Amino acid sequence: MTQLEKKIYDQKFELRFVFDLMLQQPLELSAFTSADQIYFVGCGSSYYLAISAAKYFSLRLGKYTKAIAGGEVAFNFEENIPRRNGSSLAVLISRSGESTEMIVAAEKFKQGGVRTFSVTLNKDSKLFKVCDSGISLPIREDSIVMTKSFSSMLLSLFLIADSMVERDFEPYKFLFQHMDYFFTEPNFLDSFSFKHLVFLGSGVYEGIARESSLKVEEMSLTVAEAFSTLEYRHGPKALVDDRTVLVIFSNGTKEEKALVEEMRNYGAHVIERNSLDSSARDAFAQVIFSQLIGLRLARLKGVDPERPRNLTRVVELNFD
Repeated sequence: MTQLEKKIYDQKFELRFVFDLMLQQPLELSAFTSADQIYFVGCGSSYYLAISAAKYFSLRLGKYTKAIAGGEVAFNFEENIPRRNGSSLAVLISRSGESTEMIVAAEKFKQGGVRTFSVTLNKDSKLFKVCDSGISLPIREDSIVMTKSFSSMLLSLFLIADSMVERDFEPYKFLFQHMDYFFTEPNFLDSFSFKHLVFLGSGVYEGIARESSLKVEEMSLTVAEAFSTLEYRHGPKALVDDRTVLVIFSNGTKEEKALVEEMRNYGAHVIERNSLDSSARDAFAQVIFSQLIGLRLARLKGVDPERPRNLTRVVELNFD
């Protein structure tokens, strides 16, 4: 078993550890409760995490939220952060806490009078120190590709949102009892020759679809796409044929069921990943299936998923 594979399967236990830790440690949430609008900011995988977190906070709290790429905040601040009355909070998400764009973004928010909250795995990082407050999860992940850090940080944000509206965490206990579902092996890849791989998700699951596409590309050097589910009809479906694989993270709505039927009529091989929670709490774990897809494709292609081409663990920019 490779180190990356071990990290993926470690999530069976480490996610429960994060859950218990978040419920045990005291959290200062006044910045969240007082905010009229909350920005969620990240780069790469952390940006897709931000998309899912922002939608979950809107769903649970009824607040205005917006997910923004770190580089957009760092270098196009005025175009992305309008001057607004009321209180704002920026949640900055970074595994390492050392990405240049995220540190610059935090500084821009502070200059604009926006409170900042970091979510990271590194309490000694520049981002953690520059932000007004935050959490640092004691999860170690040295690999270039984000796996358990993505699911852990997303779970921690879900729990923050839930802590603000209720203290009933029974739905998570149900999810942990059914963790094997998220570790379903993508055996269909062994016998199916495809030329087009697409991930679909709506609402909270949109970020999961986008992260899924990125994971496959990073780990196996396979071109993949991601779309908000119902947007797929608006042009992209022109590429669908009998060598298309669609993975849909489904809410089980009649609109999604109609889309699945339509795509199958075009010949597509559709994999439905059904939601196990009506409020999409399971999104943090749904991404694991896509990590396994990336791992399996890498093996089939003879690609080393531990060393993705052209990538580094931390993106640090030099402006000198």
